[in-house]
Amino acid sequence: MDKIKKFIINNIVDDNYNNNSIVFSFSIIDDNYFVFHIYNPKYENIKINDRNMYFFNKISQMFFNKSEKNKGCFNHTNNDNSFLYNSNIENILNNFLNIEYTFILVQTNNFIPLSIFCCVKNYIYNVCTDFNNRGNGYMSKLLNHYFILVKKDKLKNGIHNEIFLDVVYINPDFENVKKYYEESYSFKFFEKNDSKVILKKMIQ
Repeated sequence: MDKIKKFIINNIVDDNYNNNSIVFSFSIIDDNYFVFHIYNPKYENIKINDRNMYFFNKISQMFFNKSEKNKGCFNHTNNDNSFLYNSNIENILNNFLNIEYTFILVQTNNFIPLSIFCCVKNYIYNVCTDFNNRGNGYMSKLLNHYFILVKKDKLKNGIHNEIFLDVVYINPDFENVKKYYEESYSFKFFEKNDSKVILKKMIQ
């Protein structure tokens, strides 16, 4: 635990930490993985510095990869003229993490971020696993831990009896992603519109 605390202080917390409302914390899954929590109730930007550049650059590339489009989780939601292709790491990062809550699965031995998602209240957004680590069950590990936290009322943004998420039609793997949530986590159809299907999971 001390090793994780030291890493967060030395390699994640930004220079503006004492002057904003962002709360960094973590919870341990087992000896090999922990979940890093970013609670950002005022939707403030995370600042990049020399110390946290490596960690957050890995996350920004997970979300949006400027050089290898197939490796970014959300390149497919942006056209070739997107401003993100001309943005720096900090702007790309905050395009996705300027949000109420973020949960990141981190490998403890090397502090590499593996999977990530964000949420606002009880609505999950920006679900993403590092391209080179997909198919290893990391998102399942992260979601399983998150649902335990929700069930035990451990979140800083309230008590939730149901969780929502959407699957956008533009996702090239739409059917498999939808099936994953339905079969693995008992998400049920809630509603749909022209761009997405919204699923709901009851917390029991």
